[in-house]
Amino acid sequence: MAKYIIKRLFYAVFVLFGVATIVFFLTRLTGDPIAIMLPDGATDEQVAELTAALGLDKPLLEQYFIYLSDLLRLNFGESLRYRSPTLGLILERLPATLRLAGTAMLFALLLAVPCGILAALKRGTAADQGIMALVMAGQAMPVFWAGILMIMLFAVQMKWLPTGGYGDGGLRYIILPAIALGLHLMALVTRLLRSSLIEVMGADYIRTAKAKGLRAKLVVAKHALRNSMLPVVTVVGLQMGALLGGSVVTETVFAWPGVGQLLVQAITYRDFPLVQACITMLAAVFVFVNLAVDIIYVFVDPRISYS
Repeated sequence: MAKYIIKRLFYAVFVLFGVATIVFFLTRLTGDPIAIMLPDGATDEQVAELTAALGLDKPLLEQYFIYLSDLLRLNFGESLRYRSPTLGLILERLPATLRLAGTAMLFALLLAVPCGILAALKRGTAADQGIMALVMAGQAMPVFWAGILMIMLFAVQMKWLPTGGYGDGGLRYIILPAIALGLHLMALVTRLLRSSLIEVMGADYIRTAKAKGLRAKLVVAKHALRNSMLPVVTVVGLQMGALLGGSVVTETVFAWPGVGQLLVQAITYRDFPLVQACITMLAAVFVFVNLAVDIIYVFVDPRISYS
């Protein structure tokens, strides 16, 4: 297991290097940040002075190698807009993003697991059809559209919840963005768990367990559910990264002060160092979540070995 983890960490370095390289060159295609930072009547001398001060007067390859050398020292640069280290800005916003993604994940699993089990055990009945209809609706709705609908209904019309923002950090501020972000994952896990459980329930060892006289609840909980969770764990792990990516849209709709909103603002102001740092950090979280999922596999299914 230790060798496998070291090997995956070695590969992660190359993945993050590729992400950092792609992001560096793509940000340069968005335009000149000097045009946004200076007023319209700025002179050529002012433009040249600010360009030199930000290091943007150097050749592109030289800027790239400076950027890579800074990354090796875990120096993500200084924000062009905020004039402060990008890492500090991200770490300041990261807890809000992780809280939103974690709450969305919790909401999705608390709904998806019982719904998936019920739909599988009641296959073909009205309960199964009703659950699948709701699931398809949840999976079909884009995050931003679901978020706007919930704001109009629960915040504007009924006035039950705030329209957005972080407020005092209370639960009422996170309910709508977490539901909007977790809807797609809830629908995906429900469908996957239902199909996986239906397949497992037809296996020989399940029929043997029933023939021994074991209670139906025990057969489902101890035998069927555990063996049907492996694909669910895979999808949940991969979707954790998707939740962090989807939080960009959700945080913008609900004015949630997380890394996603920070990234949108950085792209708007062509803040190259901040864009690069945000995407690199999100990619790092995605890579390490995938590694954690692979390790969890061993505990979910003892037949898997990475030795």
